[in-house]
Amino acid sequence: MTITAGPNPNNTTPLDKMSSDALASQKASMKDPEIVSISATITINGQVWHQFAIRDKGSDSGMEYVVLATNHPDNSPGTKGYLIIYAAKQSSFDQATTKYFMPMLDSFKFTPNA
Repeated sequence: MTITAGPNPNNTTPLDKMSSDALASQKASMKDPEIVSISATITINGQVWHQFAIRDKGSDSGMEYVVLATNHPDNSPGTKGYLIIYAAKQSSFDQATTKYFMPMLDSFKFTPNA
């Protein structure tokens, strides 16, 4: 799991572009990348995240990746874009998501500045 953040004032870069850019290198290394059909958004501790997923359908031992993207605060000059990427082998992706990734994601929250 990787978490990154960077300036995104006034939502300059749309979340879907942030997501696809974040997975560009993984997609380029796949034999036959395919987009995985998942819900467009997920709410984690009250924050809506956009989600995008890909997997390598050309490899039995290929990886599956999910990227979550959000802005916080939503739309201001001080907005930052946040990305969370998690991945596992396709054969164990669902189990890893349930056992590891979702408990970590459920613990993630933005806190007000002091």
